[in-house]
Amino acid sequence: MANDSKIVRESIPVWLMLAALTTGFVLSHAFRTTIAIASDPLIAELSVSAHGIGAVAGAFNIAFAVAQPVVGVALDRYGPRNTVAVAFVLAILGSAVSASANGAITLIAGEWMIGFGCAPSLLAAMVFISRRYPPNRFALLSGIVFSAGGAGMLITGTPLAWIVETWSWRAGFVALGILATLSWIAVFWLVEKEPAPSGTEHQPISDAIRDLRSIVRQPYTAGICCLAATSYAAFLALRGLWLGPLFSERHAFSLIEVGHVAFVVSIAAMLGPLVFGWLDPGNRSRRTVIIGCSAVYAAFFVLHAFGASAFLDVALVILSCFLSGYITLQYADLRSAYPADMTGRALSVFTMAMFAGVSGMQWVSGLAASIAPDLHFDPVSAALLLICGVLALGTLAFWLLPWPPNLRHSLKKTPNPELGMEI
Repeated sequence: MANDSKIVRESIPVWLMLAALTTGFVLSHAFRTTIAIASDPLIAELSVSAHGIGAVAGAFNIAFAVAQPVVGVALDRYGPRNTVAVAFVLAILGSAVSASANGAITLIAGEWMIGFGCAPSLLAAMVFISRRYPPNRFALLSGIVFSAGGAGMLITGTPLAWIVETWSWRAGFVALGILATLSWIAVFWLVEKEPAPSGTEHQPISDAIRDLRSIVRQPYTAGICCLAATSYAAFLALRGLWLGPLFSERHAFSLIEVGHVAFVVSIAAMLGPLVFGWLDPGNRSRRTVIIGCSAVYAAFFVLHAFGASAFLDVALVILSCFLSGYITLQYADLRSAYPADMTGRALSVFTMAMFAGVSGMQWVSGLAASIAPDLHFDPVSAALLLICGVLALGTLAFWLLPWPPNLRHSLKKTPNPELGMEI
């Protein structure tokens, strides 16, 4: 039987294995944006405050970020298939805990479990691509994975809104738990087990942490991480937390109508990375494009905060989520900033910064919304203005903090004496 199973796996095409791993990333997006659709029913049934909803939504992302060092070691030692197969069990159990929650504490516990379970979903696909495909296909395939991940937000658009409105928010978590179980089965049966790369079998976690510190010590890492911690956080705070309140409270949209908006917004968010990846200007002017897009993106949140009509708010949200595709250029910038042998470690640091920022943004925007009524200010507008300010600070830090030597000198058109870096 074991030999028969091996023969079956060897006959499975590589693209199908990658597709199975990508389903985990799709569900990761679905889980992290569920609260946006379920927030109003959660508040009504469990008496959770706006601040509490922010903490619930942020729990997934902080768990996702905290797990990254362990995920990196596990992927090196055990490969994508085994890492995802073990971790995703937590996501399945976490969805069950969330579905049975009777208060904010239980919801946060469930979101933590889901966040830990989904933690390897993106890096597993990227490691698989790096091991199974030639280097010149990495950018294209990773871009496809990122865009495919956006399909998870389609799940939490109209389909999830219909489930929540027809049954309850608990049924929404049950449905996602069932999909997560199907994804787990696909990874377990379709993805081939890989031997650990030579030299990684006995690497202790302390060594992995030391490797990450070598990235953090680079002077230009701070600027990269500041933008990583704010750009994606702004997008997910809008799509994953404040989209529902923006339209239900300001324009009295029904849950299904909010779901329709979320569906269209998710399409825009899927197209953005493909377009920006295709239009990548290269090292010479990429950072200028990133800074310009990020500044415009921040300005959109001011317009969101004071939208005058439902039509204008819908149009602005769609444009904002399409523009968020410039985040794809940050990955290209990351690859250009570090030597090839540091890319994996740099990606781990980048991912930790990104999802720690997502958690922080959702928490502080929820805090701003909670304080706003005492100041006679609209809670949703306060949250959106807070997001704008944090994103503007992250963009300013990316611009003003040290740039990688190779990118700085290519912009100045002068020789680069600093290409050699000691780690």
